[in-house]
Amino acid sequence: MKKYRILSVFMLAAALAFSGCLQKNPTQSDAIPQFPTIVNFQGPASQNVPAELQGYVDILNAQTSAAFSYLTLARLQTPKTDGNTTTWTITSGQLTVTITAVKDGDSADWTFELNGTDQNQNTYDHLKLMSGTSSMDGKSGTMHIFDESSKEAALFEWLEENTGKKDATITIYGSPDSKYELVNNPDHSGSVDAFEGSVKIYHAVWNSNGAGSWEKYDASGTVADSGSWN
Repeated sequence: MKKYRILSVFMLAAALAFSGCLQKNPTQSDAIPQFPTIVNFQGPASQNVPAELQGYVDILNAQTSAAFSYLTLARLQTPKTDGNTTTWTITSGQLTVTITAVKDGDSADWTFELNGTDQNQNTYDHLKLMSGTSSMDGKSGTMHIFDESSKEAALFEWLEENTGKKDATITIYGSPDSKYELVNNPDHSGSVDAFEGSVKIYHAVWNSNGAGSWEKYDASGTVADSGSWN
């Protein structure tokens, strides 16, 4: 699986610094957009789950958690609201992350920007980290994730239904693009699909007790190997 670099210096160093200098945020007003849901997917509840399947789940969770760690920090902040625009500002030393949400009917448009100089004297001039749109309750949306060169590195789409079902798709751009689709159902069943370009390369599905089956595909999309577990 490809990985994309999301401002590693900032993510590893500044996150720790920020977390120590913020004040706890009071209950967020209903008029303010709720932060996008950080989807934490679970693999099958079985000791026999294939390592490849669990690897897809673990790596995807790690990458989306990294991208959305800004939200964890912002939850500790008291935002400022001006009309339909809400802004969270997180500052440590000479680095500032600004998170802006603009309410647009039943949805919110989000922008995450980094500005300032880090401990290694790297300068960021309103560098866009992420941008996208979510529902007002944060349970569905689309987020574009950018790398340190301001190039779009990935696209994250998520939906958490009222039933508790969770769906997410992450596309990592490259040659070719990689795409991963995950489903978690409230009864603990689920599925994972992986694609390289437009070709499906992996599929796994499991039931509520954790037992399931998997298939691998060749470059033409033909099943090349398969198996199951209990």
